[in-house]
Amino acid sequence: MSLDKPLSEALPSAMDLKLSGELEARLHHENVFEAPEECARREEVLGEINEILQNWVLSASARKGIAEDLEPRCNLYTFGSYRLG
Repeated sequence: MSLDKPLSEALPSAMDLKLSGELEARLHHENVFEAPEECARREEVLGEINEILQNWVLSASARKGIAEDLEPRCNLYTFGSYRLG
């Protein structure tokens, strides 16, 4: 078996679709989905954290004599299931 090919290229069967629907219904019943408001708040908080982080990098760079015109920056990475939808 090659790792670069899908296990199957067949369309989902009627049973696949039925089971997928049941799974999604159960997940909604268990309330495991994030509300749009919660998602928006997460984005807002991450934006605030990123702004604080960038200001800190500028400040730390200035203390070390790194010119601001070099545009010192850093990246904020999230992990886990964030942004999977």
